[in-house]
Amino acid sequence: MKYIKEYFSKLRYDVYIVNEIATILILGGITAQKIGGKNFQELVIKMQIEIQKTYEKAIQLSESIKNLIIFDRCPIDAMMFIDRADFDEIAKKLNTTYEEIISSYDGIMHMEAVANKYPELYTSDNNKARKDEGKHTIEADNRLLEAYKNHPKLYSCKDYDEKVKKLIEKIEKVL
Repeated sequence: MKYIKEYFSKLRYDVYIVNEIATILILGGITAQKIGGKNFQELVIKMQIEIQKTYEKAIQLSESIKNLIIFDRCPIDAMMFIDRADFDEIAKKLNTTYEEIISSYDGIMHMEAVANKYPELYTSDNNKARKDEGKHTIEADNRLLEAYKNHPKLYSCKDYDEKVKKLIEKIEKVL
């Protein structure tokens, strides 16, 4: 994210980075193991929706006309761990829908899981919240792509070595 922020900042964008909510919760002691998987995803979805509203409000209050918000995950990502029916039930509780959530994003940049091409790099050394094995991550990543498949501006990058460069190119297309 650092390189992406630097790149677009040089182009005079105000760049906002929204960190992954699940990691914040896990590192804070709230885990799916303690409260149940579906309950955990509900908390994540709720926080993601609220933090998105907060960043959108900040942009409205900003004097800048060139703004870019980058979300490291969004509510739809919960579908890596829960099925569509459970997602829809949670969304309804939060007075929204899958369609409203997915259409709120100008573009979706899917970065293939590191575990797919470089399983040796998929460790908890660079993310203390990471608990599962690479195999489960690859399966979850495939479910995520399925959940995003109908977004008109879905870009998927499978080339890990060119990840940042490709991501910047795709963001430029959306802007």
